[in-house]
Amino acid sequence: MKELISLIGAVTLVGILLFYGPICYGFVAMKFYNWYGLKDVLWPSVTLTYWNFVGMILLFAVMRPGTSASVKSEYKEESTVQLATGILMPWIVFLIGWLFKIIFF
Repeated sequence: MKELISLIGAVTLVGILLFYGPICYGFVAMKFYNWYGLKDVLWPSVTLTYWNFVGMILLFAVMRPGTSASVKSEYKEESTVQLATGILMPWIVFLIGWLFKIIFF
């Protein structure tokens, strides 16, 4: 019985970890689109400024795919800093975009 509970817990944890990144980056991309992209669609008489383009660059930076280079596991150095960076990076990008929106818009 303990093995079954451990298996269910492991499968649930792997599922959460696999979907955490796409869900977080999807949220950040949605917010960036609403802040920087949809504004020009709703009010087309507004001219595009430099700051609109900077916001779009932030939007495209979030939507850029990661690297697909594969490195053998014995050459990789796994650390908690890499794990923390992977978990916190969408929120750091979101914070930078939010501060940019507050300051310039």
